[in-house]
Amino acid sequence: MYFDEDCGCYKECYKNCLTCSKKEISEKHMNCLTCDSSKGFNYFKITANCLNCKSLGKYVDYEKTECIDKVPDGYYINDTEINTIDKCHKKCLTCVAGPNNDDQMNCLTCDNTNGLYLLEGTNNCVNNPYPHHFLDIDKIIKPCHYSCKTCSVQAIMNKDGDITNCDSCNNDLGFYPIFGTKTCINGTKDGLYFDEDCKCYKKCYDNCLSCSEKEINKYHMNCLTCDSSKGFTYFKITANCLNCKSLGKYVDYEKTECIDKVPDGYYVDDENLNTIDKCYEDCKTCSESSTNSEDMKCLKCYQNKQFYFIENTHNCHKYPYQGYYLEENILKKCYSDCLTCSAKEVMNGKGKIINMNCDSCDESKGLYLTPGTKNCEEKNKVYDNDNCPEDKPVAKNNNCDLTYCTTEEYENKICNISNPVIKKQWIDDFPYVIHKGESIYSTLGRNDEGDLFFEANIGNPFSDRKIYTLKNNGRGYMDGILMI
Repeated sequence: MYFDEDCGCYKECYKNCLTCSKKEISEKHMNCLTCDSSKGFNYFKITANCLNCKSLGKYVDYEKTECIDKVPDGYYINDTEINTIDKCHKKCLTCVAGPNNDDQMNCLTCDNTNGLYLLEGTNNCVNNPYPHHFLDIDKIIKPCHYSCKTCSVQAIMNKDGDITNCDSCNNDLGFYPIFGTKTCINGTKDGLYFDEDCKCYKKCYDNCLSCSEKEINKYHMNCLTCDSSKGFTYFKITANCLNCKSLGKYVDYEKTECIDKVPDGYYVDDENLNTIDKCYEDCKTCSESSTNSEDMKCLKCYQNKQFYFIENTHNCHKYPYQGYYLEENILKKCYSDCLTCSAKEVMNGKGKIINMNCDSCDESKGLYLTPGTKNCEEKNKVYDNDNCPEDKPVAKNNNCDLTYCTTEEYENKICNISNPVIKKQWIDDFPYVIHKGESIYSTLGRNDEGDLFFEANIGNPFSDRKIYTLKNNGRGYMDGILMI
């Protein structure tokens, strides 16, 4: 109601008004002061009207002067009950209700004609170009990969796992371009080196896995490492990577060049690369490297340098070699009592040693050469007839002798050189057998072949005393006479 001065009474306001100043002039001039918003009415201050725009399918314009048919660009409905509108952030073309500041604009669309576009993942409009971002075909500003400073399209990962499509690289994070590409990397990769002049990565020579700088030429590649999976070997002096095997050659031990053949003292340690390594120093060729003198793994020895295989081993040793003798280019072990020897020990038919073939004895064991023989025995060893060897069955003055006594003397362990005798033993296929009644006068000694020289009466009838030679045939027998 309002007070009418003319009648001095209160009169009803226009139906839309909650309060008014005077009677309405018309529906467009209601003279309202306030409106009943609970009924959807909104106050239009310029016209002093109360209107329900929503009931008309319209909106209250921002200046609250009239109902309008649609929400204009740059505005949003801030009260859906009465369809009032409010301004969006200045960068928004359309927006939704909510905070309205530079950090949270709540834009739905942007004014593209002024170079404004939505920033992906936000409701903000930003200018294009935007740092570390690009404008995609859907008119959305999207982030570049972190390796890029700028980019123009979506990042793509190549077959090497690197991101491509950078227009410039993010140097602040240590990323620099691979020369001639749109790829940015952080740190050297295989096959690349960093060029300080262009602040970019450049390709090494094709053979290099890594390099320090651009090659000078194919003879100076400046490689640091090589791709061994492709057969390349690193040559440290020239800083080259070469595939010697593809050339039918070998990598020399110092890795300075490809060589035509494996030199003496080396072996192929990697057949994929044809690299070589040293054998044990005494080997001419070998199956593999060794530092063990007990297992040298030799295949050949330096025979021209007097090196020979030790029997039943893959070890080579220079001849002469203490404790061994040389036979058919093989070093064979002397009899255990020998310090040095010239041949294998000789045994009789019963497997007893009759000639050790020692040249010297191991005196540290108390062994010495027996005079006139090549056998080693203890010095001043005391013997009796029970511990004499078969070829010296009787003891005389604590030394076994090759002289033989009579049966009676032998049985009584009494030895008298003036009346020697051999035990009875007859063998048909030898023309001469010493038996009782045939006298051996003296033993003269043995030669290097184990032959025995002695004076004797032998024969039928007995002949005069002569010097006889009993030939050692290696079986304990002598040619023409039995050695018992």
